[in-house]
Amino acid sequence: MSPSSAPAPSVRWPCGGSPDAASTRSRCCARPASCGPSWNVPPVVAAASAAERAGARIARYTPVHEIRPDTDGVTVMAEDGEHRFTHAVLAPGPWAPGLLPEPVAGRLTTKAITSTWFPRRDETLFAPDRCPIAIRVGEPAYSCFPSVDGVGVKVNLHVPWEPIGSPESLSRTVPVSYVSQVAAAVAGTLPGLRPDPVRIATFCEAFTPDGHGLLGRYGATGRTVLATAFSGHGFKLAPVFGDIIADLVETGATAREIDHLAPSRRFS
Repeated sequence: MSPSSAPAPSVRWPCGGSPDAASTRSRCCARPASCGPSWNVPPVVAAASAAERAGARIARYTPVHEIRPDTDGVTVMAEDGEHRFTHAVLAPGPWAPGLLPEPVAGRLTTKAITSTWFPRRDETLFAPDRCPIAIRVGEPAYSCFPSVDGVGVKVNLHVPWEPIGSPESLSRTVPVSYVSQVAAAVAGTLPGLRPDPVRIATFCEAFTPDGHGLLGRYGATGRTVLATAFSGHGFKLAPVFGDIIADLVETGATAREIDHLAPSRRFS
């Protein structure tokens, strides 16, 4: 998300900076997560907040164990008990292999993904209004994202990701060899960035054999919509996927072509 265009508050940031309306976020602080409430809100948090303002109720930190659809609705078996709904959208991400029944679960693999963020040499470079999401093919291959927090530019090196048993077994330790590899890629192809990362994060995602997600009505009752296993691409396409999911829940169909994402499709 881009920083708000509203004047900065006249308070001191935790890092010791003292911004005013003329100052920029990146001049104030090198630790974006520790500063003002509106500068570094993760997209998923922003989306959840918007949903709550629209009347949604979010059950945070509540594991779901089973989904039971029938002709009249869907029963969700969660840590805090049973919940009944007319429809359910299943978007379990890396938990999909353990939550969904066969044969869908057997086609999915949970893998670890590492992202790195690099500082800009010039504050005018890689701004969201000037730099789109980019993908470099060849060697080295990677995805590059604009600096949405005003500090770091995210670079995801395209390498074979390691399968893991479950999200609970994800290791938070990143090998030095990987950091050296992505730093060399940045040094050789992105001269506008300094080649030493300022942030490294590892997470996990569910992958399909063809690298495309599962999106569509799921099950015999028509009461559930599956939206998962986007193999690392879901965030880029979230707005249109949201529209499609709303169509499927409200009308049972969508005008957009999603046959290539059908949960029931065959993989070669």
